[in-house]
Amino acid sequence: MIPEPPPLIVHKRGRRRSIDTDMHFCPNNDCKYYGWLARGNICSNGHPNSGKWRQLKCIVCGTFFIEVQGTIFYRSKASPDKIILALKVMAEGMGIQSTARALDLDANTVQSWLKQGAEHMDVISRYLIHDLHLTQLQVDELWSLLGLRDEKQQRNTRWVWSAIDPQSKLWLGFLIADRSLDAAQIFIHQVVELLAPGCVPLILTDGYKPTP
Repeated sequence: MIPEPPPLIVHKRGRRRSIDTDMHFCPNNDCKYYGWLARGNICSNGHPNSGKWRQLKCIVCGTFFIEVQGTIFYRSKASPDKIILALKVMAEGMGIQSTARALDLDANTVQSWLKQGAEHMDVISRYLIHDLHLTQLQVDELWSLLGLRDEKQQRNTRWVWSAIDPQSKLWLGFLIADRSLDAAQIFIHQVVELLAPGCVPLILTDGYKPTP
């Protein structure tokens, strides 16, 4: 059951606000407006110490916070453009060390950005991708090499299970495992959890045969 939103705050006094804060919410868990967008409780409070990010305030509980709190840019001294560029480069297949050399960055910094970006992507995906009404699903498994070579110059092999909607090209998720029937069943159950109740799409594969 979805709770009722708190009362909408209408500001009738003072000059009209010029800063749009409807996409921000109070980060205070004890505030009744916590998590609610566009309720009129958030106002702009300038740029502290002439910083690049704006400070916001919840007028209900008095909590101050920076507009990028809870994002990868929070407390980062690097410019947002450089962070985004590093993530784009890695998304195109360049490794952490190569990205660090190309952008003149420390490898640990790049790895930290990658970790934070992945965590944000996971949160956003879980927030947006649910109760889907799909008619088809394309499920496939890809063979991959993972990790460094051992003393025998061998590397670990894994199968990456993936599922997409062939019509919208929406990627529903992945699972790194073996190519067994157990892995297939685990992955299918994960995908089903994203579908709307009663939704039974046609699942297409490439003639999967489990490895003994």
